[in-house]
Amino acid sequence: MEESIIIEAFRVSLQPDNEARKQAQTLLASFQTSPGLIPTLMKIALSEHPIEIKQLAVIFLKNLTKIWKDSKREFALPPNDKIFLRTNIIECLRFSIPEKIRSQFEEIAHNIAKVDFPWEEILVQVDAALNSDVDHIYAALTMIYQIAKVYEFAMDEKRKNLKLLIDRCFGKLDQLLGTFLGEGNADAFRYMALVLQIFWVSFYIELPQSQTSTQQLDSWLTKFKTILLIDLGNLETPITNDDEKKLRDSNPHWACKKWAAQIVHRFFNRYFNLAYLKDHNQIIGQHFQSQWALPLFAVVLPLLYKRASCYIPDIVTNYLLKYVSQGIKFENVAEQMKTAAAPNGKLAIPALITDIIIPIIYRNPSDEELWQENPIEFVRKESDLGRAYYSAKSSAIDLLIVICEKGYLPTFLDYVSTELQSSPQLLHKEAILLALGSIYQILKENVELAQNIQNILSVYVLPEFENPVGFLRARACWMYAQFASFPFTNAEHQGLALQKICQMMLDPDLPVRTEAATALPRLLLWNISKDKVSSEIKEILQVYLKLMSEIDSEDVVDALEEIVGRFSTEIIPYALEFTQHLIATFFRMSSNEGAQDEGESAMAAVSILNTIAKLVDSFEERPQDLLNMSYLLVPVFDYCLNEKGCEFFEEAVHLLTSLLYYAPKDFLPHLFPFTRCLRASLLGEGNVKAYALEHTLEVFSPIANFIAKYLQLTTENLGIILSMGLDLLKGEAPEDPDLITGCKILIALLENLKGPLDQFIPEIVKQVSTLFKLKVKKKVKVHAAEVICISLWNNPIVTLQALQELGVLTEVFRGCFENPEQYNDYLPRNYAILGLSSLVSICENLPPVLSEGMPFALKTLLKLWNDLDEGDEEEGGEGGENGPAVMIESTKFDAEYQKLLEKLKNAKDMEEEDDDEDDPFDGTPEDLYDSPFENFGLKEYLKNILVNFSQRCPDIHSKAYAGLTEEEISALNEINS
Repeated sequence: MEESIIIEAFRVSLQPDNEARKQAQTLLASFQTSPGLIPTLMKIALSEHPIEIKQLAVIFLKNLTKIWKDSKREFALPPNDKIFLRTNIIECLRFSIPEKIRSQFEEIAHNIAKVDFPWEEILVQVDAALNSDVDHIYAALTMIYQIAKVYEFAMDEKRKNLKLLIDRCFGKLDQLLGTFLGEGNADAFRYMALVLQIFWVSFYIELPQSQTSTQQLDSWLTKFKTILLIDLGNLETPITNDDEKKLRDSNPHWACKKWAAQIVHRFFNRYFNLAYLKDHNQIIGQHFQSQWALPLFAVVLPLLYKRASCYIPDIVTNYLLKYVSQGIKFENVAEQMKTAAAPNGKLAIPALITDIIIPIIYRNPSDEELWQENPIEFVRKESDLGRAYYSAKSSAIDLLIVICEKGYLPTFLDYVSTELQSSPQLLHKEAILLALGSIYQILKENVELAQNIQNILSVYVLPEFENPVGFLRARACWMYAQFASFPFTNAEHQGLALQKICQMMLDPDLPVRTEAATALPRLLLWNISKDKVSSEIKEILQVYLKLMSEIDSEDVVDALEEIVGRFSTEIIPYALEFTQHLIATFFRMSSNEGAQDEGESAMAAVSILNTIAKLVDSFEERPQDLLNMSYLLVPVFDYCLNEKGCEFFEEAVHLLTSLLYYAPKDFLPHLFPFTRCLRASLLGEGNVKAYALEHTLEVFSPIANFIAKYLQLTTENLGIILSMGLDLLKGEAPEDPDLITGCKILIALLENLKGPLDQFIPEIVKQVSTLFKLKVKKKVKVHAAEVICISLWNNPIVTLQALQELGVLTEVFRGCFENPEQYNDYLPRNYAILGLSSLVSICENLPPVLSEGMPFALKTLLKLWNDLDEGDEEEGGEGGENGPAVMIESTKFDAEYQKLLEKLKNAKDMEEEDDDEDDPFDGTPEDLYDSPFENFGLKEYLKNILVNFSQRCPDIHSKAYAGLTEEEISALNEINS
């Protein structure tokens, strides 16, 4: 590979000429499979060429490794090139290599490790580098970190490769950390930070048993404690501006403190509840709590108090606060804190509140700047739950909650009362209100203390709606939302608060309008609010629409969704017009790039669709409105049910299902073409691969409603839906959702279409019968049995012929009827009864094995009937058309039945099924579809079949009835009555 050609292509790709750049990029792409490309790129990246050229080379190399596994890449990398890169990657991670280049090689190392680790060569290289010069030690540490990151969240068996790495390297890492601590220079802290990161990712889930001796734990924890105790001198002096703050926060000295604080908090949190720990994890927990919890608390708490006069980065403060919160939950620590004193002489707990928590939650100049210059970003920052975990402000609030839960609620309320009465400065008052509102749940559980809240709101919060400072107006809205569920005895107070919050929805400041809009639904607990909102619903909807045009906020849309749900009847006159606006807003939000607002627009767009779903629900009894709504939603379905908008697939499927379910039969035929989209979403079409596999189970409901309510269209387009059901069973490695959904689609076809499916039943039976041989979960086999049962009802002759021709009749019948208890719900039992009764209906055409088995079939049918009736009674029914329940003694089988059962059991060896218990909380969505057999005249149907049984097949009838017990005969008499 000519190095000069590649360098020239990189040089041209940096030029402003678009055409020349495209040609250069095309040329580079043509080299992807060329032998020698990878070594050449590495050589360029490590050369003395300009940094821009080196960056292009290493980024090109990184992109080649993003898909390292050959089977998943559209083109093959030369094997020798891959070996070369794997062999030499550790040399590219040395500290002496410029960071802009080294950081790209770090990603390359991670990409390789994800697929290839462990390979012996890298372990040998790491061992050698750890015992070499500092440049190679850094390379080894970086390689270890990139490998360990692969397994950071891996569980159980997947962690065995990480264990291999830990067992091999941790002893040396512990030794190196001690060495670096002794050196104490800036470079040493960079190396220490890397060791700490390795420890973090390796132990986040758990430490392996090999690393849990008290000697090993004490060695590491001693070093973490030492790092926390290091005095950083000038790095702790107060800062004067944001630039200085950013510089301090990125300093490796503070990075080490941050990692040490994060690790010791994780130790305390991960191994806190000994009752839930097992084996070596319990040993770690016991040792940490008995030997380290208090000594580390004695280090962490003074660091927090030190913050009052020194600079400590927020991220470090965050983990110190988390450790203290965990500590106060620990009885030994909590007991000491009762009498402990802060450095200023105050009792420790009150000092935490007044000197640490309240100052931390103050607004700061950057908040004011963001409010004025970028209010949209301010709102997003305030509601970012992901960022909250790393926020010192959030951790301070969490600590306050823990303190109040531990018996210090009266102390805190006394402090709040004193401070509010002293006419505090605005920033201080805003922080006090934030702190008070954050403990609303604890106050709610203390009725006597909660009685003062109404007075606090009236005297100290209500006036803030008039405050010229926007922070206080927004905080007032938030406070009333927090305490809306508390008892209010003053209706006038409620009316004033509601009026002010409605006014705040028109405030000049966007954050205030947003806070008011999210607060309003919380106030709907008040009767006065319901009346006012109901009478002004149109104007309120317009306010929300305007606000949604200004900011893509999930919280605002969720608030609107709640209002729509509460006032669905009042909204009906405006619903269609409102929906048009919502759809326009959805398309605007969904078109925003997720990276621009961290996905906030996409989440808000999801909430828009959920709001529209509430409007659809309000039209349940209004067919014409449903029709009009469906036409409005066609563009939404066209976008969301195809690959381009599949991010919103789940919500769109729910909308489509609701429309189909509520609308009368044959009322929305213009939606039927979306069956193709639903099929493509799971099976792909043409060059488009499946794009909604995570929503396989949800797809059943709309498909089933299309089948049941559009029989003519289904018959005309039978190939689309039938092939969908069958193809879901045929995949190379189908997952349980594929198999379940495939079976359910086939059931929906079979229970709704008699006649058109006759020619396809053999193929259905063929595909479904294979499931009885697979090692799949019990529920999959039950669904397969339901398909066979309903196929027998649909056309028993063709179904039996297909089973006989496949040679699986006995095997499949065993799976369907040997264990009637597997049908544990009303509808599946119905299916099984219909399947068995269909055999009775064609008794004269049964093959000999089934004629002989008619006593077994009749007993099983009666067992299912009895279970069906008992299930109905358990649900509070009275038996309905099924008549009163009749207890059948399932153990009283005649000799012939026992003989036949034994014959069925031994007919053919089968693979053992996966007997794992099905998870009752597996997240399976509820089907919004009514089977025709949910309100089926089953008793009359059975009565007719059984009456004809004696006339058509007297010999089989006599034999079957001869084996019945008195209880079973009584049950038959009930059916025939």
